[in-house]
Amino acid sequence: MKLHSINHSYFKLDGGAMYGVVPKSLWNKLNPADENNLCNWALRSLVIEDEGRLILIRMVMLSRSKILVISETAKSDWRLYSAI
Repeated sequence: MKLHSINHSYFKLDGGAMYGVVPKSLWNKLNPADENNLCNWALRSLVIEDEGRLILIRMVMLSRSKILVISETAKSDWRLYSAI
């Protein structure tokens, strides 16, 4: 089985809203916030190659507060990358 991560884009969200009750002194070390308390996040998809099958786990940003996960399977070649 092979896993392939695909970066689509980057976006910013409020660090306090994302980490909730975790103190900023802890999460700011891993994901530093800018002067507006916004952290950088990546929108990624995952392609799983297993026994001749391709499975695409696609992340789609619907709005600022909703992210949709879509799982697709295909028996085609890597044209699946261009469908993202």
